Amino acid sequence: MRLKRSRFIPEKATKIEQKESNHVVYTYTNSHGQLCAIVYGGRRTKPDFQYSFPTEERRAAYIKKYLEDQLKRHRQTEERKALLKQQKKAELEKLQVGAIFHSSWGYEQTQCDFYQLIELKGQTGTFRQIAASTVPGSEGMDCDQRKAVKDKFIGEPFRKRLQGNRFNLESWKSASLVEDPENQSFYCSWYY
Repeated sequence: MRLKRSRFIPEKATKIEQKESNHVVYTYTNSHGQLCAIVYGGRRTKPDFQYSFPTEERRAAYIKKYLEDQLKRHRQTEERKALLKQQKKAELEKLQVGAIFHSSWGYEQTQCDFYQLIELKGQTGTFRQIAASTVPGSEGMDCDQRKAVKDKFIGEPFRKRLQGNRFNLESWKSASLVEDPENQSFYCSWYY
């Protein structure tokens, strides 16, 4: 059984909370008479910092700057998340049934798989694997360039949640939208 670690909160400490960035500061005087501060972020039990200060003014200034920086970071993160969400939504709105997706995978070789979107409901797409053809003249030693063959299904339908113009097949494998399936080819290699 694993013991749950708890936060160290000094006796007679003054609590300063910043709810937006989810940080809490405890100011206190230790047993040696030093002015100290300890800060925790989120649900962490390990402090972000625990320092002593020579004066009350230095402690207050340090805490103020630290909390301002954390708030700024928090707001930047939220802005990035909102922007990414908008981008994914815009990409999803552009998708149409019949769109082709490509996945490359392999170790010491590069396998090419293509999938076609056959149904779209909200963020959930129904896909089927489709065949690939070799681009004439691209053949090399154990390698070539491959293109998707639209509507030539070789797999059973499956459903996946789209993340913009891509989706995850496995924890190690994802597929991305092919912008120009008529002209775009992908490298494929193998070993016998």
